[in-house]
Amino acid sequence: MQKTRINIYIAITILIVSWLSCSNKTVYEEHKQIGTDGWKADSSVVFKVPVQDTSSIYNVYIHLRNTGDYPWRNIYFFVNTESPTEAQVSDTLEYYLADEKGKWYGKGWGQVWSHSLPYRMNVKFPQQGIYTIRIKQGMRSESIRSILDAGILLEKVN
Repeated sequence: MQKTRINIYIAITILIVSWLSCSNKTVYEEHKQIGTDGWKADSSVVFKVPVQDTSSIYNVYIHLRNTGDYPWRNIYFFVNTESPTEAQVSDTLEYYLADEKGKWYGKGWGQVWSHSLPYRMNVKFPQQGIYTIRIKQGMRSESIRSILDAGILLEKVN
């Protein structure tokens, strides 16, 4: 009886360790709060992303949290990525945060919605070092309210 109980504990421990090692692919994650006066059109959210492993493949996501008071169903971003050698890539992106009836995508809790938006998928970084990612809101408004924070998540692809 005692030996069976020990075998069950060992099996459960192995399962938990295996699950934890497989599920944690996140290499970098950071979020920055947007001020209470709104996200100004001329204001960037800046992330310094360290990359050491140039042989791995990564996915890069933009994380965004908004309240249910956000007035549009989409959002535009201007994203500028600068490599350690100062080479730059600029992108204009549009993401839908809600469907045509106003139902929010993402995960919600009360009046707050969280979105994980794919930015660059299956990318290899050519150099080690710090990559700087700057995100600006690209809506046709000087300031947008109801965006709580923006973030970057970098994960390794298995």
